[in-house]
Amino acid sequence: MNALWQILDPAAVALQLQARRKDEALVEMAGLLVRAGKIREPAALVESLRAREKQVSTGIGQGIAIPHCVCPQLESTVLALGRKPEGLPFDSIDRRPVRLVFLLAGPAGQQTTHLRLLSRLARLLRDPTFGAALLAAASPEQIIELLRQAEQNET
Repeated sequence: MNALWQILDPAAVALQLQARRKDEALVEMAGLLVRAGKIREPAALVESLRAREKQVSTGIGQGIAIPHCVCPQLESTVLALGRKPEGLPFDSIDRRPVRLVFLLAGPAGQQTTHLRLLSRLARLLRDPTFGAALLAAASPEQIIELLRQAEQNET
């Protein structure tokens, strides 16, 4: 199984999301994956994410959201990160705005891998110092390095 830091492409990182609402963030995040060359057509991914959000918000609290889904159109797992330092309404469980949005999506038939990556990401993000470091990072490359270090320290 790949590590999260190996999946995250610098081109799929937005240091400053433009979105002002949850749905806009989902569309913008899918656009990051297009820009990074990870997906060609974002519509199916966005629809899968919207369907997942209708079940229950992926705003997990503490300023973090992890919109995720399994999408049959994907060939491999994709990851994007968007920051919104001033906060973005996301219907989070703690009703507070989110500042970090991780989009994780995987292909059908790889649900186990998807759940393992999702679990690892959620575990890493429970550490408030890790989230603060991600918000303070000056570049996508720094963010990926922080993710690499966190994953290596976990094993």
